[in-house]
Amino acid sequence: MNLKLSFRGLSFILAIWLVLSCESEDVSGIVQLKDHEYMPLKGGLYRIYAITETEYVNGPEGESTNYQLKLEITDSIPAANGYFTYVIERSTRPSPDQPWVPAETWSALFNEREAVLQEGNISFVKLALPLSADRSWDGNRYNAYGEEMYTLGLFAQPLRIGNTNFIDAIEVIQKNDTDPIVGNDVRTEIYVRGIGLVSRKVETIVYCSNSQSCIGQQIIESGVIKEQVLIEHGRL
Repeated sequence: MNLKLSFRGLSFILAIWLVLSCESEDVSGIVQLKDHEYMPLKGGLYRIYAITETEYVNGPEGESTNYQLKLEITDSIPAANGYFTYVIERSTRPSPDQPWVPAETWSALFNEREAVLQEGNISFVKLALPLSADRSWDGNRYNAYGEEMYTLGLFAQPLRIGNTNFIDAIEVIQKNDTDPIVGNDVRTEIYVRGIGLVSRKVETIVYCSNSQSCIGQQIIESGVIKEQVLIEHGRL
């Protein structure tokens, strides 16, 4: 009788262990999949952005341009461990009624550790796994620009951009240096689960400092302010 109870008890414990192990693996898989969904990579996926860019060359009178940018995944190349490097064709047009003009070709790889985007010949680590509220990583790990730590500002939060509400968004703060005397270097990107990049902001400006009358007045001498907002996405 005791032997039967012991055997049954052991069997029960073993069954629980197997269930918990399976549940743990399933949960781990879901989390991993969810992280990858912040930058979906599949053939035929495309995204169209509205771009507003103001360039300052010699003083505060900047020159602004508005145009559209299209990113389309057109091919994939097998990489290590069963992953793929995806070819991204970039094209632009000045307005919706104009034809797309090819610009350049980038590539992206999202493996079990990180999402790497190669912009021309320069690679940047856009996301690092596992994602969490306190996650940070070196975005310049694979280039010669020197260490630059990216951090997450928002993590899995609802967010409204323009007239669109998103349920699950993360904000990657690439740089957040502001100086009322020297200038600003602020760069952020927002990714939404199931869509990818929905917003990018860049503000790299230098303030006037060549005379006492302009020091500390935050008069822009040179630089760029750029905003990129998603307006359409899908799969061809």
